Amino acid sequence: MAELQSRLEAVIKETYPPAAVDLLLEGATFEAAGVDSLGVVELLLLLQREFGTAMDGDELTVHSTLTDTVDLLRSEAAGG
Repeated sequence: MAELQSRLEAVIKETYPPAAVDLLLEGATFEAAGVDSLGVVELLLLLQREFGTAMDGDELTVHSTLTDTVDLLRSEAAGG
């Protein structure tokens, strides 16, 4: 599953400014990294496209972390 983490990090790096990326990679929530709810929705749409998932809009929030996001993607890959 290291590939999943790498792909997620690539999407994060393309989506958010470097300062936010650094905070997210250190374990901060999206909110603590300066990402608002619209930014989380944008990420959710990008992840749906990148990973071919059909995640619900309420599965990621500003209170989520990258670890939460990886767990969600793994769950979706395993059949939800």
